[in-house]
This record gives sequence, C-alpha cells and structure tokens, in this order.
Amino acid sequence: MARPPDKYQKLDTIGKGSCGVVSRYRCVQTGNIVAIKKVRFSYLNDGGEEPADPALQEQRMCMFGASSQALREVSLLRQLGDHPAIVPLLDVFTERGLVYMVFTQMDRDLGNHLQEVGRLPLSSLRRYAFQLLSGLAHCHSRCISHRDVKPQNILIKLKTDEVKLCDFSLSRLEATYSREKQTQRVASLWYRSPEIFLGAETKGTPVDLWSAGCVIAEMATSKPIFPARCEIGMLFCQFDLLGTPTEASWPGVTGLPYWSEKFPNCSGQDLSMVLILDTVTLNLLAGMLCCNPSHRHAAGVLLGHPCFLALDKTPPPSSMAHERAAKDVQDIQDVQDVRVKLPNLRMQDSTTGTGMGQMGTQVGAQLQVDESPRRSHRSPSVQEELSFSRFFGQNDPSQTQKRLKAQTSVERGVQNHSGLLAEEWNHNTQARSVLW
Repeated sequence: MARPPDKYQKLDTIGKGSCGVVSRYRCVQTGNIVAIKKVRFSYLNDGGEEPADPALQEQRMCMFGASSQALREVSLLRQLGDHPAIVPLLDVFTERGLVYMVFTQMDRDLGNHLQEVGRLPLSSLRRYAFQLLSGLAHCHSRCISHRDVKPQNILIKLKTDEVKLCDFSLSRLEATYSREKQTQRVASLWYRSPEIFLGAETKGTPVDLWSAGCVIAEMATSKPIFPARCEIGMLFCQFDLLGTPTEASWPGVTGLPYWSEKFPNCSGQDLSMVLILDTVTLNLLAGMLCCNPSHRHAAGVLLGHPCFLALDKTPPPSSMAHERAAKDVQDIQDVQDVRVKLPNLRMQDSTTGTGMGQMGTQVGAQLQVDESPRRSHRSPSVQEELSFSRFFGQNDPSQTQKRLKAQTSVERGVQNHSGLLAEEWNHNTQARSVLW
C-alpha cells in the first residue's frame, strides 16, 4: 500500500494561517489537483518548522499531541458529509505526528476575488448568497455552527460559479454550548456580531447569519460594511448603521456584561443609503443584519426568500463526484496490492490445511450462511418457479416458460454489463477474507 506522501506531489503553497499551511498537490495515481492542509501544531517553531533536535521534537510531540482544532474539524466534516456548498474532505492521513487534510482544489477565495474584480453583479451576488446560505442551512440542520464565516473562508470556482464553505476549525456543536465556556474570539473582527462584543454567553447559529449578512453586503460594495480597527469601534459602527439597541428592541441588552449607558444613542440609517441594491435584496439583508440575534431569520428560511425565486437552484456541476470515484479506484488498487503482496496468507500450507487461507475460507462460508436468511425473503426467480412447479407435480409450466423466455434476453444484457463489476467484487471479497 502506497504511503500518503507517495500519493501526492507538491506543486506550490497557497497560503498560511494561524492553524496551518495549505498547499497545492497533484495526486500521482489520478492526476487530480487537490489542496492539502497541514495543521500547525503548538510544538512547531515559528514559521511551521519542526525543532532541529530530534529529542526535543519527540518530547514536544508526546507532550502536545494532536491539535484539538484539527481533530474537531475532521470530525465535523465527517458529520456534514457531501454537500454542494461545503468543501469535501477527500482524505486524511498522518505523518510524523502531523495531520494532513485533503480537500477539493478551488480557484480562489471570495476575498481575493472581490479585490480583483470589485463589486459583483446582482445575478452573481444572489447566486453566491444562495449557495452560502444553503451550506449554512446544512450545517445548522446538524446543530453545527461555523463561527468563522468570512470571504477568506468561502471558496469559489470561476468556471461554474461554484461556492463552497471551508475552514471548520472554530466550528462547534450546539450541544456543547451548555457544557463548555465559549471564547469571545469568534469570527474575524469585521464579521463579528454585536452580542459577541457585548459579552453574551449564548451565541449559536445567529452568529453565522450575521457574518453571512456582512459577506453578502461586501459582495455588493467590495469593501467591508463595518471597517473598524478595534472592538469598541466595531460596536459603534454597527450602532451607527442599525441604531443603538434598547430594551424594547432587544430585551435584556442592558444586562449584558459589556453594556454601558455611555454608548452613543444612534437612530440608525436606511440600508439603501449604504448599499446600492434592489429592494428585495435589501430586505434579505435586513433579516440578517439585526442587533437582536433572535430577530435574525434562519438560513433555511432565507432560502425561500423572494430574492431567490427567479434563481436557478440546480446545484452547479462539481468535480467532487469525479474525485470521490478516483479515491474509490485507489482504494480498490490498495486492496489488490495487499492480495498480490501477501499471497502466502491465502494458502499457507496446502498439506496441513492450516493458516490464514483456511481461516478466510471459513469466514467466507460463515458469511454465506449468515446471508441465507436474507436471501430467503426475496422473490423467487423464473428458474426457481419452473423447478418448483416440476417438483410439486404441476404438468403445465407453460406460463413460467414464457416468462423465462422473455426474461432471458434482459438478463443476458445485464450479466454482460455487470460482469466486470462482479469480477472486481469477487477479488475484493477474497482480499477482505485474507485480511480477516
């Protein structure tokens, strides 16, 4: 079986962040271009390099172990499964204590795209917004909050206008909110909601809706809608646009830890004065950019907004299925390599009749016995009906003969079409019996 480093050939580095380094690789077996994220552990030196001293390197690896963010991201991506608006996790492997996550390669992130092309046309804005909300709705339906929605974590494919949400290192299950004390360092500064700045304990999915609203507004202007440089400045910018919340508009806001009576009393502005958008799209943003988190609409509800009625909701063509199929082909090749490299396990000693070969035969026989009750519940085939009629003395099996003649041509085509698949299945079954 090929080692993971032998499967991929590094091309270049895409970017570096606080959690790791993302690089472009080419799969040696399939030739597909993928993105591999190498998680930066705390025992690494600045810049991501390992300590020069092997003893110190091993000591730090044993001390710190795997990063909780990496393990959490892998676990949540496995729970989310395949979704058109979420970057798929193709493979995970470890080498020398590091975790490598293999993802689908996209063209660029939304932040770089906005810097290059400027504000998006209304059709592209709505198409991107729908896919973003679709990905968030899928996460929230599984009680997962992303907590770091920003243009840099939204990947796009220019040819198909495909949008995928990535980087789940800060994501959490909502069930853990009541058991763990959550950090205030949630989301990037420009996309952080007011309740975070005011010290609210319960956050959850409304945080993602606020961040998504900021991203959609940035698509219309190519600039952040709240471009402050500090937390208190961000709070004042939000109050200046949306108005200072009161007990009437946000019950309990004056009791939050960081609320102050010295906050400026702002009446707010109309979104149409800041964003050049149509009324329907402004109404969509108004349901997301609300200071009171309970007033924000859910992502699943926003998918039915009139803004998306005329939008083609067909999922864009993706290479995810092709890459999944390529990975399945590689898994089959790995199983075949085990069968070729370990022939002695299939038949260790024909004279004594012992070894793994006999064990595999016994296991295979046991599997056939276990499957027999399930097979007894299926409908009998035409051949079985014919044999049953003869066995029980029915002298006129003409109807069964007609059905047999009509079915023969169909079965012949199916058998020819599935012959290769059946042969491959037999090889894989033998390999599994060898491993067992």
